[in-house]
Amino acid sequence: MCPIPQPASGDGNNPAPPAPPKKDPSVSCFTCTRLNATTFVIIEEDKWYEIPYIYVKVYPELLVLVDTGCGGGDAAKNPAAGLTSIREYIETVPVADNDGRPLNAGSEKEYLVICTHCHFDHIGGIAQFPEADVWASAYDKAFLAKDVLATTSICRFFDMETPQYTVTHWADDGQQVVSSLSSSLGGQELGLFIYHTPGHTPDEIAIWDPAERVLFVGDTMYESVPICFPLEGDIASYFGTIDRLRELVRAWNEDEGENVGGETKRRVTMACGHATRDADAEKLIEDVELFLCRLLIGEVKGNALDELFREHDLTAYKETGCKINFLAPEKVFDQFRKNEQGMRHVRERVESRAISL
Repeated sequence: MCPIPQPASGDGNNPAPPAPPKKDPSVSCFTCTRLNATTFVIIEEDKWYEIPYIYVKVYPELLVLVDTGCGGGDAAKNPAAGLTSIREYIETVPVADNDGRPLNAGSEKEYLVICTHCHFDHIGGIAQFPEADVWASAYDKAFLAKDVLATTSICRFFDMETPQYTVTHWADDGQQVVSSLSSSLGGQELGLFIYHTPGHTPDEIAIWDPAERVLFVGDTMYESVPICFPLEGDIASYFGTIDRLRELVRAWNEDEGENVGGETKRRVTMACGHATRDADAEKLIEDVELFLCRLLIGEVKGNALDELFREHDLTAYKETGCKINFLAPEKVFDQFRKNEQGMRHVRERVESRAISL
């Protein structure tokens, strides 16, 4: 999400913070529940209130992680939490929805990590999996270069050490994920497809799991909490991503109701990087597009926050009772509003009823 960083301490006029409590190894900053037959969602409670969702898809000899959260450790919200390693959690903590067993007891299975994008709350734990294949978008490799990652990941603005990792597979648009690990799954297609979805960041991707009818979208969209754009966000690209995702989801939903192998295909659902794990994908896309269009043409009024982030004013756009809201430097929205062709297309979207008012 990347909202305003929470202050780590008061100023010199405030009393010193109390001594941290003793760490309790039975207390974790993670919780885990089942998403579907093959996938679990781990939710991390962090001190920045990002609350990232980490998805774990289980194969016979392999775990695929969609993002790795804030990384635990000093990022844990509860200072008493003693179990703050995402890898240790996966390998040692019994999960009720997994018949009371850890997801990967004793590290029996290998790992593959897919990064939906490089923000700190999604790559924070990646260094805990040094042997894993790491997949990321090939759309803008320069955005992930090691000499700029501290900035593009926003780590340095949160006083967080930038994780060190190497992308082993630069994913092309529409590419299927393939395991190249040492297990018998080496070279096997995993039935997951990656799509470039720039807008929130240039390196944002979505992952389509046709077997489970789930689309993982990272921070492209979600409900209830602000859809945040950093300075590198681009509204024009975001509209392109909205159009692309809608086209894909509508095509996939044409199979809804078909009976395959005794199972009826359900509508596509969306699993997001925060707050939303099982939304109707087509409806969420439409809701986000509608709100963004109304925001840009002035129907939704912004609320300037009394805070700066990266030396820029932040504006929040929200309405009472609406699950969709946005937060970004006003500069991001203003840049798009100055694009006459882009704004004309926004009005055309409304006037042609491509979205429903």
